Amino acid sequence: MSVEPRYLFVVSMDVEPDYTALYEIGSSDVPASDTWAEAVERGRLASHVRPHTSNRSHGPAR
Repeated sequence: MSVEPRYLFVVSMDVEPDYTALYEIGSSDVPASDTWAEAVERGRLASHVRPHTSNRSHGPAR
């Protein structure tokens, strides 16, 4: 059995947010893809949640 590498994106800030989203993805190139950009605009996140956030941060961790 082989284990594929996975990448985990985490946030490190002085003030931790109330909510955190972690995504396990197969490649560190995924967040830069057009497909990812389209997906984050679907649903209620873009119109109902994102306008109320003030401490968004993105970063990779391995």
